[in-house]
Amino acid sequence: MIILKKVLEDLYSGLTLKKPVESEDYEHNSKLATKQIKDIIQQRIDEGENEISIEIGLKRGFDITNIHRLAAPLVEQWANEVFEEELDNKDYDLVGVEVASGRLDIVDVVLSFKPKDGTGFNAQVDVKATANDIKTSGKSPNITSYLKIRSAYVEDPNFMFVILSLKHSFYSDTKGDSIKQNLVVKEVNTYDLKGISSRDYTINPALGSGQLQIRDIHYVEESEYISTWDFCKILDYKFISSKRNDKDRWLAYAEKNGWLKQNI
Repeated sequence: MIILKKVLEDLYSGLTLKKPVESEDYEHNSKLATKQIKDIIQQRIDEGENEISIEIGLKRGFDITNIHRLAAPLVEQWANEVFEEELDNKDYDLVGVEVASGRLDIVDVVLSFKPKDGTGFNAQVDVKATANDIKTSGKSPNITSYLKIRSAYVEDPNFMFVILSLKHSFYSDTKGDSIKQNLVVKEVNTYDLKGISSRDYTINPALGSGQLQIRDIHYVEESEYISTWDFCKILDYKFISSKRNDKDRWLAYAEKNGWLKQNI
């Protein structure tokens, strides 16, 4: 903590930063969203409605490596459709599902919730599909860019970034003239990015402005929620601690993306 404080004092020296402050009900809303998202998927797993059938006109089908290259978008779309089907379920507070429109979107789907005892809010959901059958699957997956997530929290202090981790396996049905291959969603976990241990994520400076990565999506340590501003400070510390980065680079991002207050 002493090192972090010193590094940030040097980084922020002489600057007036925008310090986003989230609403008092943020933590309550986040816990509601992460629990209900997990419960919705877990219910499908428990009921056996967790298979995605892939039938291709090939006698040998795909090998395990290639099938998992297809798996991520298929599992992501399966999850989107599950959420859409649960919109009328009174057991949940889910009232809206908006699927991302393009590859540059910061998340895969935006879920809207309207609690019976509170104000409506959105949860930005990043779906991460990983394979039971591949040992290295889930190691250091890309989450989003440092620049995007840092700017998002300044623009909206209540920005809620939820990681939906779905672990899957597959099996093949070799009866008939062509192989039927099936993806099976086996495990689900959900995390608010601001509610996981800072030890579990890094910023890879080799990718663009820096890519936020989870060390191992299957072993994430949850921690006490931190404020939006404290999270921004940790992001800045991880960014500037890389040998590739310096204050000038950080300052250029800060000025261009509105992280600083304008002097009048």
